[in-house]
Parts: sequence; structure tokens; C-alpha cells
Amino acid sequence: MATESVRCTNCGYEGGNFKFDGKFGRCPACRGMFTLKQAETFAKVDVDRAKDIQNLRKLLAAAVKKDDVLGIDSHAGKIKELLPEDYTAGYYYAYARKRRGQPAYMADFLKTDGKDIAPAEKEAILEHLIRASDLRDKYEVNDYIDGLDGINRAVYIKQNDAAYAEKKRTEENYEDVPRDVFVCHRSKNAAIAEAAVKALERDGNACWISTRNLRPNDEKNYWDSIRKAIVNCKLFLVISGEAAMVSADCKEEINIARELNKPRLEYKIDTSAHTPLFKSFFDGVQWIEAWDDPSASLHKLSKRVFLELDNLRNGKKANETDKLDELKDLIRSQTASVPTAAVGHGGGASIASLLKKARIELGDGDYKKAEQTCERIAEIDPENGELWECRWLIENEASDLDALSRRVKELSQSRNYQKVLRFGSAAVKERCTAAADKAKKNLAAKQERERIKAAEEAERQRIADAEEAERRRVEEAKEAKRRAEEAERRRVADAEAEKRRAKEAERQRIADAEAEKRRRVEEAEEAKRKRRRTRRYCIVPVVALAGEVLAYILGNFTFLVVFGVIAVYGGNLTNIIVVGVMQKKRGDRKAAMWLSIGLGVAALFLFALLIRILPSQM
Repeated sequence: MATESVRCTNCGYEGGNFKFDGKFGRCPACRGMFTLKQAETFAKVDVDRAKDIQNLRKLLAAAVKKDDVLGIDSHAGKIKELLPEDYTAGYYYAYARKRRGQPAYMADFLKTDGKDIAPAEKEAILEHLIRASDLRDKYEVNDYIDGLDGINRAVYIKQNDAAYAEKKRTEENYEDVPRDVFVCHRSKNAAIAEAAVKALERDGNACWISTRNLRPNDEKNYWDSIRKAIVNCKLFLVISGEAAMVSADCKEEINIARELNKPRLEYKIDTSAHTPLFKSFFDGVQWIEAWDDPSASLHKLSKRVFLELDNLRNGKKANETDKLDELKDLIRSQTASVPTAAVGHGGGASIASLLKKARIELGDGDYKKAEQTCERIAEIDPENGELWECRWLIENEASDLDALSRRVKELSQSRNYQKVLRFGSAAVKERCTAAADKAKKNLAAKQERERIKAAEEAERQRIADAEEAERRRVEEAKEAKRRAEEAERRRVADAEAEKRRAKEAERQRIADAEAEKRRRVEEAEEAKRKRRRTRRYCIVPVVALAGEVLAYILGNFTFLVVFGVIAVYGGNLTNIIVVGVMQKKRGDRKAAMWLSIGLGVAALFLFALLIRILPSQM
């Protein structure tokens, strides 16, 4: 066949290099398989329409993923208009039509043989068909699978049977049938509510809880389904807490239960105070505390539910203490009703009562009494698997398997556990193995956490050491920098001090030079002043001497006497003044002494001259 006349029905590729195997081909682009007949038909479609088909396939895949029935119907129908023989589009179109109330389309599709369809296409359709088919379609789907070729029919039939069993179990959850306990809870507390349901159903009670028994996406019948469930329940249990007290749905369910006057129990998961509605609804009913010890509280809940349902069956009304006493009396009476020596393996009722008693004693934490009860069971039936289950619990001081499964240890090495595996029924073995496996996983998880914690601690220590080393390095660098800065400051301070000292010395030198200059100037000026004073002081005696000489020449006796007196006294006065002044300057004493001597000699000369002259004149 020429590759030009073929186009991949999966991706639209038509470039050639197709691989053919009989009626099928493989696309080199998307690696998908296709039938030659459909590929030939698709090759005849023009390019624009081919692109439209590819887009529609993408839209169809997205609608299938979201289970959008209208989208599946629309996109599959459009593909069938363009490619009437497209097998995948034909299946999804039939599926959408069935979901929209026309099951005949799916019935017709299941009658096709699908012989000319690629195996990958068949497998994709089968996966969706097995998952999405109804319970009533089981045998039609098996017949359809049995009519296909190119697949492993046995595997797909087995998958369909398993899916049928799961759907049947799930569908039974939605059935409108009487149940023992209706569980009212807030979605926030779903995990606690489901744990309570698990504990109650382990004791054989049928429970209704919205997370499992309310059909998904059934908004139309939402409250009708809840009302029917409350009507059909024997006991109304509320997972009570602050979240439930403010929930509109919980309030509505409580109002329905109050309207129907349903027996009620309160499983209180926190210490919040009752709202008026809860106080009124649970007036006179002792709640079960569940905020301290979840395991013990679940055991108490199981006992209370057992007693309440038992009283409802027997038409009794009693408080909690009376009910516990009645239960103990019942166990004692049932145990005593069949003599130990006469029972053997036929004493099932007595063994069941003793087992129930042992479990109650385990729940109360009285392991010594539980062991005594187990001894009595061992005398009757030492190969009873539940006996060894109880002894396994006693050995580990656990109230039940839930508490035991939360342990962090290896439990499978216990001799009691080995006897459980040896003598226990399939159910006993399964639940005990599950508990042991969970405890082992807890141990492995703990060891892994410890390993991770040790690794994290080592990493934290390494990081802390690195940070400490870095901190020390930074501090040392800071200290070195500080010391360098301090040395630099000292060097700068010393340099500035030296500079200041040099400037001060220079200023001192200049000041001394200026002082020396001033001193020399002052000394020069003083010398000048001295010379001027000396000249001024010597004027009088010199003038007097000159006057005497002139008077002598002129022969004037009067002038001669006058000038003589002036010369004598003027010379002496000058001598005194000069000597007194000069004494202030030690360097001038010699000059002053010679000047005084000169003036004194001059004065004596004048006096001698006068003495000689005066008598001649007289």
C-alpha cells in the first residue's frame, strides 16, 4: 500500500515511513497503532477537517478525564459525523448516551466484535468500560471482552469481576436499609469518625456515615438520604466538639434525630462547653470522653454501643454503671452455664462469652484478669486463634489491636503471635498480621526518623561548627583589623604629635630669633640713648669749662667764678647722674667710672686754676 494514502488516526501524521502488520499500522510520529481501514478513510478527509478532528480528539480526552457527559456526547458525536467508523468515538458516544438515559446505545456497542480495531485502542476502551460500567452490565461486558481478539481476555474478565465486586460493596453502602448506628460528625473530624466506625464495625455493628454511605454528587437527594438513614438507625451517635456544635449540617441532623426521638450517644472529642442545642439534646446522657486517650475511648465507645443496642433489643433502660454490671453478670452467667469439663470443642457460646470478657478486661487494662480468663479458654479450646490473639495483646499490655498496631516494636517474633498464625482463622491471621506489620512499619519509621534525626543533628552540628569556625574567623579578622586600626591610629597620632612638636619647636625658634632680634634692637637703641644722655649730661660741665676759659681770657672775674661754680657742681651732678644711670646696666660701670674720673679731674683743674687766678685778681 502506498503511504501517501494513509494518515494516522491518532495524531494526523501522513508523512510516510509507516510500519504495517496485516490490518494495522504504526505511526512513526506518535508510535501509536491504527487500523488501515480507518487510516485510509482519514487520509481522504481534507486537511482542515483533519485538524478539526485532532482538536476534537483532544477535547474528548479532556472531557473523559473530567467525566463531563455533555462534553463527551458533543465531541464524540462530532467525530462520528466526520469519521462514522471511528471506534473510540463510537464507544464514548454510546457511553454518554447511556448516562443521559438512553442505554440502548451502549447495548448495541457491546454487541460489536471490534476485530479490526488496534489492540491499544481496545485496551483504552476496556479500561474505561470496566471502570464506568454499571453492576447490571457485568455479564454483557464479559461477553464483549470474550468476543475481542488480540488481548488477554482472562486478565480483563478478572479485572471486570474485581471491579464488579468493589462496585457491589460500594453500592451496598448506598442501600436504604436499617443500620445499628448513625454517625453524625463534622467533615473536619472525619478521621475520628471513621476510626469510631471501624471500631464499632469490628464488633459486628452496622454503621452509617456520610463519607461512605452518602452517594457522591447526589445533591438532589442529599437530605432525603440522610433522613432515611436516621429513620432506619437504632442509635444516633454524635462525634461532638466545637466544630460539630457550630455546623449547620450537624444541627440539622440532630433536629431530625430529636424529632424522631432516637436513642443517642455523645462521643466528645474536646472540652468545649455545650451549646443550648447540644445541652438540650443530650440532657441526661453521659458523654464518652475522647480527648485524652483515643484508644481507651474507642473501647469505651464500643462497650457503650453494645450495651445501648442490647438494652434496645431487650427493652431495658439503665444508666451506664448498671449496664456495665449487667454485662459482667451476663458474661458470668454465660460462662457458668456450660461446665468446663463438659464443653470441649463444642462449647462455642461459652468460649465466645469468655473471649468477650477477656476483651473487656483488656480494654479496662486489667491484664491479670484477662490472663486468668484466657487460662479458662485454654482449658476449653487451646487451639482457638482468638485466645492466642488475646494472649498476644496481654503480653504487650495492649487493649486492642489498634493500640498494639501503634506500638513501635518487632511483634512477629512472639510465641503467642506464632500460635495466632498457627491456630487462627483467616480473619484473625489477617488482622493480627496487619497489626504486626504496622508495628514493624512504625519501628522502621522510628528507626528511619532516628536516622534522619541523627543525620539532621550531625548536619546541624556540622553547620554549627562551621558557623562557629566562621564566627571565630570573623572575630579574629575583626580583632586583627581593630589592632591594625589601633596601630594606625597610634602611628597617625604619633606623627601628628611629632608634627606638632616640630611646629612648636619651629615656632619657639622663630620666637627666640625674634626675641633675640628685639633684644639686639633694644640694646642698640639703649646704647643710642646712653650716648645721647652722656652727651646731654656732659654739656653743662663742658659749657662751664668753655665759659671759664672765655672769662679767663676776657679777665672777667665774675664770669670766671660763676662758670667755675657751674663747672664744679655741674661736673659732680653729671657724675652722679651718669653713675646712677649706668649702675642699672652692669656692662656700663666701667664707662661711667672713667667718665666720673674725667669730670672730677676737670673740676679739680678748674678749682686749681681758680685758686691761682683769683688772688691775682683780687
